Amino acid sequence: MRCPKPHNVNGISAVVLMGFSALLFSHSATAGDFRLGAGLGYGGAGVNATQAVNGSDVSVQRSEGPGTLSLFMDYLLSDQWSIGFEHNRGYRMAPFSTGASFTGLDARWFFLSPAPSFERRSDGPVSPEGSDSRIFIKRYSFFVGLAAGIAIADISRTNDQVPDVQGSGAYVGIKLGVEYPLVPGLNLRPEISSYKTIASPPNALPSSVSYFSFGVGFCLML
Repeated sequence: MRCPKPHNVNGISAVVLMGFSALLFSHSATAGDFRLGAGLGYGGAGVNATQAVNGSDVSVQRSEGPGTLSLFMDYLLSDQWSIGFEHNRGYRMAPFSTGASFTGLDARWFFLSPAPSFERRSDGPVSPEGSDSRIFIKRYSFFVGLAAGIAIADISRTNDQVPDVQGSGAYVGIKLGVEYPLVPGLNLRPEISSYKTIASPPNALPSSVSYFSFGVGFCLML
């Protein structure tokens, strides 16, 4: 028996995206408020689900690793707080597969120093080329964060006794990292993330989906 996929994931995702968009554009932004980026890391994503094997329910585990991939978009609410939308996946290389994903929202607190940013100024001195001046400060900005969203796993292994293992649910997680500006408009972001589902869809067999990553990302400040 397969663990049925939730039918309301698209609806939940649409509501999450609408709410996030409304929050992002509720007030005007300045240069560097938006961050758009991607990262790669070491870790993986996996599912532990109850499956029917030879008439008995057994616990089956599958994982996608040791690689991780992340795509994210952040918005600075203040010098110390940001919110964001992210999509994370685990993958394995031989053969390549990436059957587990975590999509949701996150919040970061820059607790030792303000988040990196740069500011364009058109009222200051203008260079001979006519470009605006910029305020740019290099510093390490450490952060901790929380994340929540929807996890979906559908991992296939054709030669195994249980060829297909599925799981899904709502997840929560934590993250720890640092952000450092390399050049104006481009930041380096090493980050550790750990997520796990806390609730599964109704009428589904028990399952648990988890994700861990020690990764490095780059983000553009828009």
